[in-house]
Amino acid sequence: MVQVGAPCTFVEAVNQQTKKSRLLSLREAGMLEDIRTISERHIWTRTIVAYPAKDSSFGYGLRIINRPFEYYLDTSSFRDRRGIALVFEDFDLNLIGRSPKEEVTRRAVEYLPQKVQVIERFPQESGWYSVEGITLPVTDEGKDFFLWRSDAATVGPAVLLHDREGTTNIFLNRRYSEKLIPVFVPYEMSASSEASVVSLAWRK
Repeated sequence: MVQVGAPCTFVEAVNQQTKKSRLLSLREAGMLEDIRTISERHIWTRTIVAYPAKDSSFGYGLRIINRPFEYYLDTSSFRDRRGIALVFEDFDLNLIGRSPKEEVTRRAVEYLPQKVQVIERFPQESGWYSVEGITLPVTDEGKDFFLWRSDAATVGPAVLLHDREGTTNIFLNRRYSEKLIPVFVPYEMSASSEASVVSLAWRK
């Protein structure tokens, strides 16, 4: 049974997960026939996408600052790779305390992914890209997903928004403190699918 929660921040949404239910993923969104009727507002998902700046490699880490937290992903294993993106759905969030001697007091949240999928030939130009292959039903007639790619380096949760034309738009939200809608699905739904496998392909 799909459950729709009250608006909350991303960290709050993650903390509401239980052993029986978890945040919706992009894969699971593609499996839901009524995904567009769930909410008219932006929906948090647990699918995290990370990519470096345009025509750049990852380096040792990606860092997004959104007060009061700083969000960090260690990318040292992919530091010399270009033209790729990283996607993961199962992860822990590690809260790292900052030294009181620092001029700016800010807490860091580190992503600890359990399994990372490498997306080859990730688009380098900013713009909207039609997505295929998140999960098979996504390519059915009338079920189109579009992803916005910016020039700047990004690591963040995929957020869904449905427009009036029946399209599902995917944003990678860098504003973690925004209060968006969390949608929770039974853990069995995720476990019974092809767990932790996310594929993004781009239509010509």
